[in-house]
Amino acid sequence: LLARFGRVSALAGIRYWSVSDKGWRVLITDAHALAAAESGRSRADFTPDEMKDGAELFFAQNDSRSSGPVTYRMRVLSVAPDRFALAVDNVSPVRLFLATLFPPGALKSLYVLERRAPGVWCYYSLGRVGVDASRLADGHPSSHANRAAALFRHIAGIPTDREPPAAP
Repeated sequence: LLARFGRVSALAGIRYWSVSDKGWRVLITDAHALAAAESGRSRADFTPDEMKDGAELFFAQNDSRSSGPVTYRMRVLSVAPDRFALAVDNVSPVRLFLATLFPPGALKSLYVLERRAPGVWCYYSLGRVGVDASRLADGHPSSHANRAAALFRHIAGIPTDREPPAAP
């Protein structure tokens, strides 16, 4: 499961239910690991060996609803055989045309996975949108829920556009 988080290039093509379009839509059109936050240089996906306690890893992705790539930081909070925790935040702004929807640091996610039994894992995810986010991005809880469900399904190995949508 840790390796699935590290394979950021596999995020490209995952689908989510678009409430506004009333249909399945590609969420992430491109994603790749970065050598460093400012470099913009692509590199191979992250390996579990790189994902050690305290590691800061950077990746870029293009969301189908924003204008251009966004750089994210993935911080490895803890890794143990039966539990790991990761935090992700945007280090570059998320823009739609000329409008900044989410300034750096406005999107934050926490992922905690714990083994409960052989082959059984619990997945916990929390997301936060900062108060400095644009009003254009405000008030879309179903969209956030469907995006979170798509990522969960991707990590769990479930087709991301499996019926039913999380929030139709």
